Amino acid sequence: MALADPFDGPLASIPDFPSTPSRRLRVYSRGFATSGTSQVGFICLDPFAASRNDVASVYASAATYAGTAFATTGVGVQPAVTNSDYADADYGAGTALRGRVVAAGLRVRFSSTELNRGGVAVGLITPNHNSLDGIDFPTADTYECSRRFRPGQDWMTVLYCPVFDFEMQFTDTVGAFATPSPIMGFIFQAPDPSVAVSYEYEAYVMFEVQGINARGLQPSFADPAGFAVVQTAAQLNMMAPQRQTRSSFSGNFLKTIEDMAVKTLTGIGTGFLTAALL
Repeated sequence: MALADPFDGPLASIPDFPSTPSRRLRVYSRGFATSGTSQVGFICLDPFAASRNDVASVYASAATYAGTAFATTGVGVQPAVTNSDYADADYGAGTALRGRVVAAGLRVRFSSTELNRGGVAVGLITPNHNSLDGIDFPTADTYECSRRFRPGQDWMTVLYCPVFDFEMQFTDTVGAFATPSPIMGFIFQAPDPSVAVSYEYEAYVMFEVQGINARGLQPSFADPAGFAVVQTAAQLNMMAPQRQTRSSFSGNFLKTIEDMAVKTLTGIGTGFLTAALL
């Protein structure tokens, strides 16, 4: 359930064999993004940097932004950090901390006046977790992994799931990707060049740390086969952004897990498997 709902779901860990004790945390950053002078605005998240409270992990446009693409630097780009317990200096070799991302989610909704509601937003997370930096609105709109949204009061959500082996390993660096590496985000257009529009956002990241300086360690579950089923189901459900309630998404997620279990595992009741994994 952590993958399906990193905002309110239970704290979880990535299953390891042998079991690896870790501390689980949920951190977040909240704010607003505004369309700039070219009618384009954006919000993007680098989940791998969110475990540090002194390293930017969220980037959002301000009214002074003159570009038309995702960006991490420049005039009108607002970097933000999370409320993590740890700074970058807390991580390192030896007795210092190591960490890894378990789940992450970025959700946005229209926050300007109803009179100015309009335009379109595109949400995406790249299948290979490529950086969104430099991708403009028309390009983002052509990707199969993206989805268009009309602005409204419902949350529009992009979810993260680990896809590479190194993303599931503990590391003392920000991540194996180049830094910064915002891999998930929304880019939107204002309907009127003379009126800026705003979106509020919430970026949540669930991660775990280990090391002698980590408090409250808990053992993780050792279930590589079960985790493979959950990971595959999560990827199938998270390839494109969602406009769904938690209950409807979770229902689809559980149904996919059961279907995958039937196809990949034998001799285990799918109801038992689902309960064991979640």
